Amino acid sequence: MKFTDIFFLIKKRLLETRNIILFFIIVVIFLILFTCITITNFSKSNKNEIYNSEIARSLYVFESKDGDVEEKINEVDNIEYFFSNKYLSPERFEIKEFDDEISDGIILIKALIKDDIKIMSGKNITADNEMICSNYFYPHEYDDKLYSEQFLKGKDIINKNIIVDSDNEDNIDEKVSLNIVGTYKNKYMEEANTCYVNIETYDKIASKYMGRSLGYDKNGNLTSIEYNKYEDYIVVVDDIKNMQDVEKKLNELGIGYEEVSRIKLEFINILYTVPIFVAIIVILISISLLYNFIKKKIYYRTNNIGLLKSFGYTNKDISKIYIYENIFIVVVSFIISFIIYLLVLNYLSYNLLAEVTYNSYILEIPVLFIILTMIFLLILITFFTNKNYNKMMKYNIYELLYGE
Repeated sequence: MKFTDIFFLIKKRLLETRNIILFFIIVVIFLILFTCITITNFSKSNKNEIYNSEIARSLYVFESKDGDVEEKINEVDNIEYFFSNKYLSPERFEIKEFDDEISDGIILIKALIKDDIKIMSGKNITADNEMICSNYFYPHEYDDKLYSEQFLKGKDIINKNIIVDSDNEDNIDEKVSLNIVGTYKNKYMEEANTCYVNIETYDKIASKYMGRSLGYDKNGNLTSIEYNKYEDYIVVVDDIKNMQDVEKKLNELGIGYEEVSRIKLEFINILYTVPIFVAIIVILISISLLYNFIKKKIYYRTNNIGLLKSFGYTNKDISKIYIYENIFIVVVSFIISFIIYLLVLNYLSYNLLAEVTYNSYILEIPVLFIILTMIFLLILITFFTNKNYNKMMKYNIYELLYGE
């Protein structure tokens, strides 16, 4: 039996009430499963990244009972490297070259302490006043919402010169020209408006002090300014498994410390396990719902099956008609569901999940698992159709037509 003949027989029935209901049921099932898969994949990926990230392995070292902190740190095993806390946080600059109709141009500049950047286009820093920026670059701050048109790619910014007003107290407000020579793969948990320069360039444009304390007389006049110097360090442990050993050694040496970032993996574990549990429940409900729905749909078509058999169609031909009809519904439902899923995900990425997008968290579309979901439903629908249709084949034409 040709496919064109099968399509001719099923096309008139596709808009039947039961098929429309089945279509909506499968669309809802797909959307729920897509959501569960995406959240689970997001949680798993980010849990792994958090666990292995540099920030999770970093300690803020801020005091020692008898001084010589730097010398004592050198005595501690399993420390990958350490540096002044001056280079922990970025320096914020307003950049007119990135101003647009929506918002002002603002970027964060960091010192490149460790060359673990993956260059995506252009080249890495090789000289003073050279700068690399994130490949998915958003040279603005955001307020609850992001605008997709404000993201810039490598080709839009490479070889672009920008001017920053130095915050260094020795040459305050001096105009410094920086040349963007490359872009790097956005770093996990880092703002999308971040750029890097070498240490020498950073020292030239960044403040020398953590902050300042101002003194005033009783009339409110400024009488003194006291600058707070950078005296503490950031320690990066070589492996998160060695964190407790390093902390124990720091305690023995009388060095005070605290975690740079207190990351709650328990919350991510919940994000990971709950969607899996929901997906399992949805799959079990779907199996029961689809089986009963297909069973009733075939039951209500006993007369039609009898007519087809009376016209000379074989059991195999009739089985193909019902299987292809349901497969067509699943495929169309999948396409519609995936389009809705992409539109909703895109909207959330720039609105409710703007902070996630802005801070370069991993929010990928799990294409492989989504395709496997469709294949699973196709197999399920085909199996249920075959099983219920085979029950009907026990009856002869007369019984199918007249129910006797």
